[in-house]
Amino acid sequence: GHQKASADLAHKIMKRLKFDNKTISIVEKLVLYHDESLTPQPKQIRRWLSKIGVDNFRLLLWIKRADISGQVPHLKDERLLMIDEVERCMEDILQKGQCFSLKDLDIDGRDLVNLGMEGPMVGRTLRKLLDMVIDEKIENKRPLLVAKAKELMEE
Repeated sequence: GHQKASADLAHKIMKRLKFDNKTISIVEKLVLYHDESLTPQPKQIRRWLSKIGVDNFRLLLWIKRADISGQVPHLKDERLLMIDEVERCMEDILQKGQCFSLKDLDIDGRDLVNLGMEGPMVGRTLRKLLDMVIDEKIENKRPLLVAKAKELMEE
């Protein structure tokens, strides 16, 4: 549980030092996630990109490299190679334009409203569709997403 305690401590210190809220939020996330296990699996990387964004994920990789460099020397090279593989996987995802955020979905809230959805159901449905695309359960193609949205409305 040291990640949460460290993130809380970073938040308090940065507030006291009068950092802006955006910087505090970024640092807090990075401290919270610095010890998470990353593997070069596209689904996992898309999930991380969705969760914290491309720029913050790049920062997280940088922090993990620094953290690894200060750890047990005999495991350092192997762990750094893993981070390199994760970074290559991320770059491949970005180069291919794979979907990992709501703005990347080939459907939006207006489409769902036109189907008859209202209020919070629109956001929940978009999130479910994004999760399905990230997990490769459905392709990011408008006709398929519209059909799945209709299905979800009936549930």
